[in-house]
Amino acid sequence: MNLDVAALLGRSEWQAPCDRLRERYAGARVLVTGAAGSIGTEIGHRLVDLGAEQLICVDHHEPSLYRLGLDLGGADRVQLVLADARDSARLGALLLHHRIDAVVHLAAYKHVPLGEANADQVALVNIFSTLDLARGAMRAGTRDFLYPSTDKAVRPPSIYGCSKRLAEVGLRAAMVENSMRIRISRLVNVIGTAGNVIEVFARQIAAGQDLTITDERMTRYWMSRREAADLLLLSAVARPGEVFLLNVGEAVPLVETARRLAMSMGVTILRTRSIGARPGERLQEHLAYSWESRVPTDIKGIDALVGERAHSGFRRGLAALRRNARSGDSVATRAEIDRLIAQVGR
Repeated sequence: MNLDVAALLGRSEWQAPCDRLRERYAGARVLVTGAAGSIGTEIGHRLVDLGAEQLICVDHHEPSLYRLGLDLGGADRVQLVLADARDSARLGALLLHHRIDAVVHLAAYKHVPLGEANADQVALVNIFSTLDLARGAMRAGTRDFLYPSTDKAVRPPSIYGCSKRLAEVGLRAAMVENSMRIRISRLVNVIGTAGNVIEVFARQIAAGQDLTITDERMTRYWMSRREAADLLLLSAVARPGEVFLLNVGEAVPLVETARRLAMSMGVTILRTRSIGARPGERLQEHLAYSWESRVPTDIKGIDALVGERAHSGFRRGLAALRRNARSGDSVATRAEIDRLIAQVGR
């Protein structure tokens, strides 16, 4: 699906400083999990163009990983690895064998309503695969660990948002224990990703159907796939800070996003139908907590969030959460997630 990204953003697409990217990634050995997804594919192309020495693309979905290999042109420096992000032993071996110096951990369950009914699986993938991989990267002497969080992790009402928030807190606790640089980027809604509401709208517009708007009052922040990829990669070199945001402007009403999409598709008459927010969804997203200060970095367009609080007893809570998630008890897992989120601040 070809999208008019500029029209949907309603602003100029941010241009990353290529010299900073090339300085960091030319000759680098990078492992990307969730590599066959929308943002992973973007990052793969970016790293090949930047002259990465080796790119290890890890994904559990065979057809998508195969297509990624074709898309990247079969470059000798690209290795495709079928593996589950929860397989910490396999990923740890890859880190050591290839002497990886940067990890981009994209693998995650991201669908908000599905997450509400599958809290145990979301916890195992989004929280524990993240923390286990970070520990493996520390042991392997990896220099940078780059992690995409989300605006849904701020005051989260959903299991997905809570899982990203708890991964953030766990990673930030790990930052004080090792010389590996852990960098977190809070992404907003990304145009052109699979399953995104824009994809749903485009199908409905093409079929001449009414657009199913969850709520006329709903707003969202938007960024392009290229912006998301570059923000993640540049978080390794941006200063100061450990958690980063891109300046994406104001939140946009969902009905306005639908109107922009329809106009770009040559449709001037738009019919919408409100269906109500789905489980885990909220009307407005938030970019930062009240205790976080937003300060500019040395890269134009990127801000850092500083001021996260320390959280005592967090590790004990994580151990209980892992036990519940491994048991497959989604109800107990949800209860433990709620308890931990109340502890770290909502």
